[in-house]
Amino acid sequence: MSAKQSIRRLTRRDFVKLGTTALTFSLVSACAPAVPAPASPAPAQGGAQPPAQKGGAKISIAINQSPWLPGFQRLAELYEKQTANKIELNVFPFAGLLEKTMNAAVAGSKEFDIVNMNEYWYGTFYAGGYITPIKEIDPTYKPDPQIIEYGYCTRWDPAKKYSSKDGELYGVPINGNIQIYYYRKDIFDKIGMKEPQTFDDVIAAAQKGGNPSASFYGYCNRAHKEGIWWDILPFFRGFGGNIFLNEPEDYTVACNSPECLKGLNLYLELAKYAPPNVADMSQAEQIALFTSDKLLQTIMVCAAFPDMDNVEKSKIVDKVEYTVVPKPAGGKNAPAMGIWVMGVPKAIDTSQKKYALDFLKWATTKEAQLEYQKFGAIPVRQDVYESELANDRKYRYMKAMAKSTPFISPSPRMAEAPKVQEAMSLRLNQAVIGQLKPQEALDTLADDIYKIVSAAGYKTGKIK
Repeated sequence: MSAKQSIRRLTRRDFVKLGTTALTFSLVSACAPAVPAPASPAPAQGGAQPPAQKGGAKISIAINQSPWLPGFQRLAELYEKQTANKIELNVFPFAGLLEKTMNAAVAGSKEFDIVNMNEYWYGTFYAGGYITPIKEIDPTYKPDPQIIEYGYCTRWDPAKKYSSKDGELYGVPINGNIQIYYYRKDIFDKIGMKEPQTFDDVIAAAQKGGNPSASFYGYCNRAHKEGIWWDILPFFRGFGGNIFLNEPEDYTVACNSPECLKGLNLYLELAKYAPPNVADMSQAEQIALFTSDKLLQTIMVCAAFPDMDNVEKSKIVDKVEYTVVPKPAGGKNAPAMGIWVMGVPKAIDTSQKKYALDFLKWATTKEAQLEYQKFGAIPVRQDVYESELANDRKYRYMKAMAKSTPFISPSPRMAEAPKVQEAMSLRLNQAVIGQLKPQEALDTLADDIYKIVSAAGYKTGKIK
């Protein structure tokens, strides 16, 4: 059985049962011979990256199960074809990846040569000294200007304890996830609705186009603990609210503001049009609802786009359109980033660090990124988004990406962000299930976050 086939047969429930035990898909034999490290390549001209180094090394990557994993796997297979190097993918569920890679980092393990880091996590790895600065592996390396910075997600400023333009380079962006809006254009046409601009439009479409008695839902929140912390951001920010007032300069906790309360109330209003088990609805279930012709519209990660037209598992091929996440009436569009960055662990041998960086250089070349898009993943290069692929209907989501660019904003990126994420997951989910009233949930969340940032020594406070 091929590695690709193995991934397709696994369900979300399989991962839940396995917990944080890795599902290792070795694209090749694990018995690759030891070889000398490649010489550091000479700096390329014009920002272009050199061709991949060859030598028969095995590169072990810790990565998460996700909609874009099959695309990344195919990219790894392409790298293997072009070099004598081999890629081993160690695949974990979302939360399991953080736990496994952090445990490995703290223990000084050499288990992984590359680790994949979510936007909420990477500050913890950078600040903890668990990731090797790129200049220590290759002092000549400079990122190609066409590689999108995503708010300097690959850099870290220890003085600011945050990403910054002048921060040290620690990683390479590998998947340019943001939120976009998915909607059934065929049904919108049938009920006389245009592309939604505001959440009022979303509610009107849900009322006209949803049919819960036939298990067809007008909207679906991603309200499970594994994703609600991200799903809520366009609602907080759409009304002008946020988690903090002005990070990293001011970590005053603002998640219980009147603006955030409006956002949560709107989020709960939309949940009325979702399936009864909305509090358990994860990204995987959202995608399954859409592809099985049971969902009208929702916010999802852009990386889910290939599933919509996949003839092997979708009943709605060529019926979905994409646009920027709508805004509250009188508010603003506020899709969130969900960037993934890859870095090289500090603990591994120098020879493996050079091979790991070599793969990351190769993976972010224009040639590799064009193939990455064709494989169904999300590129991280501006010149790929400006290529002819954007005019291909198969990649029509790219136009929604371009429309969203002026509005996207990062998630919290300080070292304590995973703790903030955990607190948001708990309290917001409690609001959805009715265990806490909306204001009570936000006030409790504000107390939780205040304790986290104040214990870490940040300038903070709570809004009144």
